[in-house]
Amino acid sequence: MRVAVLYIGIDRYLQFWESFFVSMENNFLTDCEKVYYVFTDALHVKYEDDLKVNRINVKNQGWPYNTLLRYEMFMQKEQEISGFDYAFFFNANMFCVKKVTKEMILPEKEDLVVVKHSWFYNRDARDFIYERNPESTACIEMGRGKVYAIGAVFGGRADKFAEMSRVLAANVQDDLSRNIIAIWHDESHLNKYILDYNTNVRYLSPAFMYPEDAVLDFERIIVARDKNKYFDVKEFKSWEISREEYNTNRRTARKYRYYFDILAKWELKEERVNKLKAFLNDRNCKKAALYGFGDLGKIIMNDLKQCGLESIIIIDSNRNLKVPDYACVLPEDRLDGIDLIIVSVIDDYFKILEKFQDSWNTEIICMDDLAKDL
Repeated sequence: MRVAVLYIGIDRYLQFWESFFVSMENNFLTDCEKVYYVFTDALHVKYEDDLKVNRINVKNQGWPYNTLLRYEMFMQKEQEISGFDYAFFFNANMFCVKKVTKEMILPEKEDLVVVKHSWFYNRDARDFIYERNPESTACIEMGRGKVYAIGAVFGGRADKFAEMSRVLAANVQDDLSRNIIAIWHDESHLNKYILDYNTNVRYLSPAFMYPEDAVLDFERIIVARDKNKYFDVKEFKSWEISREEYNTNRRTARKYRYYFDILAKWELKEERVNKLKAFLNDRNCKKAALYGFGDLGKIIMNDLKQCGLESIIIIDSNRNLKVPDYACVLPEDRLDGIDLIIVSVIDDYFKILEKFQDSWNTEIICMDDLAKDL
């Protein structure tokens, strides 16, 4: 039985490769023939003289493209991958700590294999951070989906893996052609695919992508090493974005770091919907408006929908924005009867406040301050 192992080690992420390879050789499907495909910008990788290790040179395209465009990278070796029995992708910082047998990880009657995300395996589907932008090919509407899969470990029958990669590479390019990047990049597209394109999927527990410092009710099988112990991830990503555009050139490295700080602060907030509901009730808020419908706006919108408000209006400068079941207005439009406006465009909050607070004549709060108050 032949298994292709796909690995992306670009720039500082390549430092994990040697220990990853050793752990896989010692523990992962040891009775199978494994061939490794290392996609990297490096001119040399450890063990490449071994016939089972193939180095494929790719360009360092910066964050988030090095991860978003992974399916396109896989397509460089589509024909070879399709010739294997099975194919699996692993994030750079994975480390296999326990023997993994065929019975534990290979699909039985299924085509694909994914791992349940450790943050969401026991959460209500309403908390899942699917892409909600209806313009994106990765969009999953509210009410759909029962599992949130992590993008760090997935695989399956090689021909089905290649087929999925081909579809998702095209979907990502479709989005990019319209200046859209899914909220969680390649992971958002993966979740869309397993929901829409192929329901014949084996779901593994978070034991197969166990965060290094987490305490979960599973044994550790494949551990995700904490990248922050090896390099400053935030600094690294902001350095990349200052070189490689992320949708537009307007975002600076500082704004991008700030954006992800707020996103993490909000996503990791315990019982955030109940706390948000209590916050709104304390203000006797029945009608709310959300300024900005980007990534942060979509996330808070999903929470607002669960708070029992009489109405929610979306304020956005995009004249063509349409969100089913919700009114979309421009910032300069007249707003009547709104009890609270939440601004998700955090980097321009004070400019927005200065420009519109007199005409809006209601309480205005930034998502950053809201996260602190909950």
